[in-house]
Amino acid sequence: MEEILKNYNNKFDLYGDDWSKIFNLSHSNIEGNKVKKIYNGNLCIDLGSKCGSLTLYPRSIEIIENGGLLLQLKQIDSNEVFGQHSDRFTFDNFKSLTFNIERLLYDENFYKEQIEIQYDIFKNSKKKLEDQLDLIFGK
Repeated sequence: MEEILKNYNNKFDLYGDDWSKIFNLSHSNIEGNKVKKIYNGNLCIDLGSKCGSLTLYPRSIEIIENGGLLLQLKQIDSNEVFGQHSDRFTFDNFKSLTFNIERLLYDENFYKEQIEIQYDIFKNSKKKLEDQLDLIFGK
């Protein structure tokens, strides 16, 4: 994160209590409507949950639901969630992270395309969840 802060200082904000301790930040975790505004329309780099290694968990879902573009450390189920677009939404090393950041920051068409692909991937999530619950409960 130190390299990201150094290279993109004027384009990047870092939030989180743990990061505040390491980098002596003036802001930490943001809650409620403020977080929704922060996510909306922004590239959101997610290093995953400390509770597991799944792509979709409360913060990543919140980013997507609030119009943020998710760029996430590759998780155990990233290929399953993102399908053929996994490399566009995930990174597994600093080089792929910076490549994706550069492309998203400086190629407006690529950014718009990413937002559209992300929307397409998750647009039927509620229906998929309902179908899964129907299978579980035999309906």
